[in-house]
Amino acid sequence: MIETDLRKYAGSESQIGHVIRSFNTQNQDGNDLLPLNGAVLDDTKYPVLAEVLGKREQLTGITKVATTDCQHMVQSDDGEYCYVVKDTQVYRYKKSDNSYTLILTGDYDKGSDISCSADGRYVVFVTGESSGTLKCNIYSSRDYGATFTVFESPLSTSGFSAGKTFVSRSGLNMLAVVSNSQGPRFLSSTDAGINWTLNADKPDGIPPITDAFACHENFERILITTNNVVWYSDDIGVNWTEVSQRPDIDIISIDPYSDNAVGVRDNKLNLQISDANGTSWQSIPIPDDILYIQDVKYDNNAIIITATQAGSNWAMYVTLDKGGTWIPNAVFEHTYLFKYNPKRRLGSDIYFFHNPAQALYRGRYDLTAKLPKSDIESEKIIADKVTS
Repeated sequence: MIETDLRKYAGSESQIGHVIRSFNTQNQDGNDLLPLNGAVLDDTKYPVLAEVLGKREQLTGITKVATTDCQHMVQSDDGEYCYVVKDTQVYRYKKSDNSYTLILTGDYDKGSDISCSADGRYVVFVTGESSGTLKCNIYSSRDYGATFTVFESPLSTSGFSAGKTFVSRSGLNMLAVVSNSQGPRFLSSTDAGINWTLNADKPDGIPPITDAFACHENFERILITTNNVVWYSDDIGVNWTEVSQRPDIDIISIDPYSDNAVGVRDNKLNLQISDANGTSWQSIPIPDDILYIQDVKYDNNAIIITATQAGSNWAMYVTLDKGGTWIPNAVFEHTYLFKYNPKRRLGSDIYFFHNPAQALYRGRYDLTAKLPKSDIESEKIIADKVTS
């Protein structure tokens, strides 16, 4: 039996959580992060340790998977599939065979963002002609991007300026919003892209949608921002209501797991959330060392932000309690201007794009704990000692 006596690190504290935290403070070198493989510490067996360490979420094991450019990206929850957009082309990275493949070259000269279902099977992407031909194409796949079907949507005036997409977690519900200078068109599908319905064509008062856009799982509500003003629609774009409170919002993210939570930020470095379907907002605190928020995701009841720190470094932060505690992700320090799209599930990979390196990376997203090297599941914690 190996015994690690931690009493000398305890000081006046006797609780094991404080002892281990003190140990880690004084023993940084050679004390690796220990992945917990998605498991939360048993708070009945290790109550103090669970409180101190059990909610730390980080990326570990960063791996470069492809040299590429990237305008948009999306991934499956388990990290098996990642889809990358370069102009009007779509590439797919498949983790199990480590392949990065061009799967679609769309018509015309301008592409949209890209969306997929939770398992990565169902995919939707839009391309359009920015001038001349008044058309755009909606591409949908039901076989992990192996094949695509095309739906052609005419534009009544002027060329294609922007496209926004949405796919529900099941993959059955898809939404494509195509905009030109006259306004947006809202098209929906409830059979994974086999058939499409034009729900709204240039609704009154709604300009082209080039900023934030988010949708609930079954189209119950669509949220957009135009000129930093939030609007919502409960009938797939036919009628719109302007939110009376105007918090200068320019990024919106709906939590796909809770469906009624929204995370946002404004251009004055003020992070706000709404649990009222976007009709009311409240500010939450952010870490002191943040100079500028680049992006925000509300994902599985966690708020994840990427932001600029002093010295133009970029970092990723996670909060599980609406800003009460922020967990910095050291893996992302010194990474400059990256795009990412987490589908936060513990024990899975998430992907990010590093702009200067022109490369796609993945890292394992998990609970981690800074502990003496040992298997935490086999540890017997008693009083002020850890034995294994």
